[in-house]
Amino acid sequence: MRRLAVSLLLVLLMAGSVAADDANMVVITAKGKKYHRPDCRTVKQAVRTLTAEEARNLGYTPCKVCKP
Repeated sequence: MRRLAVSLLLVLLMAGSVAADDANMVVITAKGKKYHRPDCRTVKQAVRTLTAEEARNLGYTPCKVCKP
């Protein structure tokens, strides 16, 4: 019984961290120098999805419309 409770707790913790990771994901376009939320109205065609930290490390800056 205790093993089951521990297993369920681990599954719930892992699911929460995945949801948090998804919330930190941004997109970039082929020619732009900004990173955006996936639902940003200014993005016509995203070419790559990555974290905001990765985008900053690559020299991208946040979009002023969607403010990721």
